[in-house]
Amino acid sequence: MKEKKILFISPTPTHPTNAGNRQHIKSLVSFFKEQNWEVHFLYLAYEDFNYEGMYSFFGNNLHVVSKAELYQNRKTIDYVTKKLYGIFFRFIRKFQYNLGSITKNQFIYNSEVDYNFSVFVKPIINALQKEHDFTVVVCEYAFVSKSLELFDKSVFKILDTHDRFTNRYQTYLNNKSKPSWVSLFEKQEKKALKRADLILAVNQNDAEYFSKLSGKKTLIFNYIPEIVKLPKKLPGKKLLYIASANDINLVTITLFIEKIFPLILKQHPGTTLIIGGSICEKLTVQHSNIFIKGKFENLASFYSSGDIVINPEISGTGYKIKAMEALSYGMPLVATRDGAAGAIHPDMQHLIMVENEDDFAKAVIHLLEHPEKLETLHINAHEWIKNWKHNIEKDLKEVLA
Repeated sequence: MKEKKILFISPTPTHPTNAGNRQHIKSLVSFFKEQNWEVHFLYLAYEDFNYEGMYSFFGNNLHVVSKAELYQNRKTIDYVTKKLYGIFFRFIRKFQYNLGSITKNQFIYNSEVDYNFSVFVKPIINALQKEHDFTVVVCEYAFVSKSLELFDKSVFKILDTHDRFTNRYQTYLNNKSKPSWVSLFEKQEKKALKRADLILAVNQNDAEYFSKLSGKKTLIFNYIPEIVKLPKKLPGKKLLYIASANDINLVTITLFIEKIFPLILKQHPGTTLIIGGSICEKLTVQHSNIFIKGKFENLASFYSSGDIVINPEISGTGYKIKAMEALSYGMPLVATRDGAAGAIHPDMQHLIMVENEDDFAKAVIHLLEHPEKLETLHINAHEWIKNWKHNIEKDLKEVLA
C-alpha cells in the first residue's frame, strides 16, 4: 500500500493568512494534516508571501517556484507551443465575436483556462512526483488545472475550485466595477473540471453547477473557522462590518451607509456602525454614528465591540468568509443571499437572510427592538458551524477512504 502523500499546487500562499482564499487553503491543508497525511506544498510565487510562516507550517515539504522562474521566456518547445495556441485561440474568439456567437464582453474579458499556467512549472512537478510518488494531488484554482495532466491515473486528482469562473467578469459589472483577475468561457471551465477525479466547491450552487457541467463527483469544502466563545455582554445598538479593501466590499458598505443605515437611524437614532479591516484604508466617511477602526489583529476584540454583524452584498461569487467568521464567533448575522453565500444550507435558523434594502433595514430594526432574539441567533450560529464542519469533513473522508 502506497504512503499517504499529498501535493498541493497553488498560486496563492497560506501565509500571511490575511485573505479569505489563504484561509481556505490553509484550512484544507490542515484537514489533511489532521488525517496524518504527509503534506507537500508547491507554491507558485505570483504573490508576495511570508516564507518564515510557510516554512514553519510545512517544513522541508515547502517547495517554491519564484516569480522569475514563472515568468521566464526561454524558447522551449512548451513555451513556443503555448504562444502559438494563444494566437490561435485569439483568432478563433475574434471570429466567434464577429459571427455573434460570443458577446463583446466575453471577447474582452474571458480567457482560455491555461493562459495563466506557466510551462516552466512542468519539470519541477515531474521531479517532485518522481522523488515522492504522491498518492493525491490537489490543484488550487481552475486556471492551474493543467498541472493535473502531469500525473498518471494512479494519482487521485482533486481540483479545489474556490469560485465559479465562467463569465466571472459579470459580477464586477453588476457592481459597476472594472472586471479584474480571471474570467473563463464555460467550455474552458469544463475543460479544467474534467481533469480532476474530485471537485471541491465552496457552496451548494457552485457544487450543482460543476457537477452538471463536468459529470464528476463534487463535494462542498470551505474554510471553517475555529468556534470562539465571546464574553457575555449586554445587548446594545452597535452594528459591525469587517472586510478587505476590494471593489465589491466598497460598493457593499457604501450601499449600506447611503440607503439602509438612514432607515435604521430613523427608528433608532442611537445606532452606531463600526467598520473594521483593510477596507477602512479606502473609506472616507464623516458621520457621527460611524466609526472607522482599521485592521484588527485580534478578531475577538472586534466582534466583542458590537451586537449585530451586517453584510448587504448584492452580487458576488464563491462564499463569504466574513459570514462564516461571524457565525464562528456566535454573532447574530443579517445578510443578503449573496452576503451569506456558503453559509445558507442547511437552514437552521442561524442567521437572518433578506432580499432587498427595505427588508434589510426592517430585519436590523426588529433585532434592535427584540434583543432576546440575539441570544437565540448566537446559540444557533455555533450549532450550525459545528454541524457544518462535521458534515463536510465526513464527506471528504469517505471519498479519500
